[in-house]
Amino acid sequence: MDGCHTVEDKLIKEIEVLKIELKETKELLKEKEDTLMKTHACYKKILNDIPEFVEMTDSDETSVDCKGCDEYRDLSCEIKGQGYKRVMCCYKIFQEKLKKSENRYEKLFQLSPDAIVVQKGDIVTLCNEAAARLVGVEKAEDLIGKSAKDFLLPTYHENMEKKVSDIIEKNVVITDTTEKMKRTNGEIINIETRGVAFEYDNDIHALGIIRDISERKRTEKLTKDFMESQRQLKEALEYDQLKNEFFSNMSHEFKTPLNVILGTIQLLELYGQESNYLMDNIPKKIKRMKQNCYRLLRLVNNLIDITKLDCGFMKLRLRKYDIVKILDSIVTSILDYAINKDLNISFHTRIYKKMISIDVHMIERVILNLIANAIKFSNSGGNIKIKLYEIKDHIYITVEDSGIGIPQNKLSGIFERFNQIDRSLTRNQEGSGIGLSIVKSLVELHNGSVSVESEIGKGSTFTVKLPICVNSDDVEHDIDNTLEYNGQIERIKIEFADIYF
Repeated sequence: MDGCHTVEDKLIKEIEVLKIELKETKELLKEKEDTLMKTHACYKKILNDIPEFVEMTDSDETSVDCKGCDEYRDLSCEIKGQGYKRVMCCYKIFQEKLKKSENRYEKLFQLSPDAIVVQKGDIVTLCNEAAARLVGVEKAEDLIGKSAKDFLLPTYHENMEKKVSDIIEKNVVITDTTEKMKRTNGEIINIETRGVAFEYDNDIHALGIIRDISERKRTEKLTKDFMESQRQLKEALEYDQLKNEFFSNMSHEFKTPLNVILGTIQLLELYGQESNYLMDNIPKKIKRMKQNCYRLLRLVNNLIDITKLDCGFMKLRLRKYDIVKILDSIVTSILDYAINKDLNISFHTRIYKKMISIDVHMIERVILNLIANAIKFSNSGGNIKIKLYEIKDHIYITVEDSGIGIPQNKLSGIFERFNQIDRSLTRNQEGSGIGLSIVKSLVELHNGSVSVESEIGKGSTFTVKLPICVNSDDVEHDIDNTLEYNGQIERIKIEFADIYF
């Protein structure tokens, strides 16, 4: 029995030993498996991170040289001696490659045709030779430690500080900013800058790429000047064409009344000895000659006034007048012209009296010109309304007709000199094409303005806006006095010389 127990105990002990060895074997396998996984992970990471620095061999010995590479150093002892392919992380090759890369970027930095400046705040910490040439110093080292404000014009200092701050603190990328800088020789040049954040000396700096765009600016200016010259040439040619048309039209305007006058004189000479003919026709012929003399006088006056306006010789003679009475007097005086063309003309205002300092001759001429145009371009049975009203510190005078109207595309040029709106619309009417340009100039001499609204077939409305200015030292002038009234009648005859009874 004792012998049996001894054998049994021995077997149990052996089983226990086998269990322990099995456990140790499993742990060893697990350890080897972990080592294998770590080796595989290390190998994979090396290949992913720095594949150009890895050497593979078929040797059974596996070792890892991870000098300067803390991430892999701890794994070297675990991987060593395992039957895997040899992985070499070659630190020296890494250093050589890194050095070549640094040299390459250093060459790019120095050989760049654009100036490159690294700065902290406004102080230059690094720059290339192109920056030195741009500023006008011999070497790049001469700029190190200098303030960028020394070269930028003062108007750009604040903007530069803000940009550098945004780059360093907010990682903002600055693109294509145009500025001006002063070179050491005093020359002012145009520059274009771009900026990004840049790590230098273990700190964040602002890196700026600067390009001299003075030549481009000169080219742009030459191009702009050329385009402006082309535009002016085109305008000059158009103006010259308008002027030629004007003088062609003006020659007709001069010849027509002269022919009428000469024809009348010839008739009088031909039938001068027949007393009955003279008695019946002389008053009519004289009236016709007088009206055509007024037409000539109006043309001459317009030419003289254009010359005065161009030379700045047209001077205001401001006097205090009642504008209500002036307009009422004008409308009353031209009633016969309107009636002769079967037109209804009326004056509307809620203002009883309004004193204003004006050059009465100029303002009368403005109103007469607008009314004469309304009569000429209105059909029989039409209506013409003259209105006067006040808004704040201005008075407004409108002349509204129910005539042929003006095309919308012609309204912008209606006050231009030598311009007639449309030959097809005005072919039956006389005119030199300078009346409305003079109207505009005379109103502007009073610090006023004139505008127009129109629609084809429905008529036009001209509005004169004048500031209410009264010279307190001036005495009140009356349009009813004989000299003023006679002058007004004479101006009416001149302005209405194209309208025949």
